[in-house]
Amino acid sequence: MINVLVKVKDDVIIYLLANGHAISKNNVNVVCSSFSFILRTFFSVLDLEGEAFIVKNSKRGYLEFKPFFKDLNKESLFYYSRFLIRGINDLCFEYPNDIKLILEEN
Repeated sequence: MINVLVKVKDDVIIYLLANGHAISKNNVNVVCSSFSFILRTFFSVLDLEGEAFIVKNSKRGYLEFKPFFKDLNKESLFYYSRFLIRGINDLCFEYPNDIKLILEEN
């Protein structure tokens, strides 16, 4: 099970913690792969926009994201955040035994 905690402020992600793995018989899991893909896309777009952030992922099955956004009112941050949250929600709907999302408003 992948447990994902996302904290948002004004609909913009200000913190993310993901812990765990989705297990499959052949060590390849569509949920882990899909989750990794949307996370990497989110991080890549933020990097291209010049946004500062830290990703801690020194342990297998653990990832912590802390951004240093200068302007939470920036429209693009809202859309990037909605993309990631919607993608995780879709995975939770399709694979409820493999991934869980906790969304907190700050």
